[in-house]
Amino acid sequence: GPLATALVLGQRDQVEWKLQESLLETGTIHMLAISGLHVEMVALSIGGLCMFLRCSYRSTLVITMVSIIFYSFLCGANAPVLRAMFAVVFLSIARYFGLNANAFNLLFMAAFLLLAIRTNYLWDTGTQLSFIAVAMLILVAGT
Repeated sequence: GPLATALVLGQRDQVEWKLQESLLETGTIHMLAISGLHVEMVALSIGGLCMFLRCSYRSTLVITMVSIIFYSFLCGANAPVLRAMFAVVFLSIARYFGLNANAFNLLFMAAFLLLAIRTNYLWDTGTQLSFIAVAMLILVAGT
C-alpha cells in the first residue's frame, strides 16, 4: 500500500525509512519521485483504457486531458510533472482539432507556461535538466 502510493503519487511519507535507504543504496530511489515519465505512462494507460472501452477518438482525448490535469495536481505539480502535463494537454488539443503538433513546439509552449506560472523555475537546475533531457530525447527520436 504505502509503496504503491509512493510509486503512483510520489508520497514517500508512509514508506518505511529502511526501504527508502535500500532504494537509495541501489540507486533506484528516483522511482519514488513523480516525473514526466509517470505522467506519460498514466496518459497512455488512460488512452488505452478508453480505446478498450471503444470511446470515440475525441472523447478519449478529452478524458485523457482531464485525467492528466487531475493526476498532475494530485501528485503535487512539480516542474517535470507540469511540463509533461502541458505537453499532453497541448498535444490533445492539437489532435482534437486535427492539427499536427511538433514536439519542440509542445516543449517550448510548456516551458513558456511553466515560467509564466512560476518564474523562479528559470534558475532551478532540476527544471533546466528536465527540459534539456526531453529536448535531447526529441532530437534522438527525430520527431
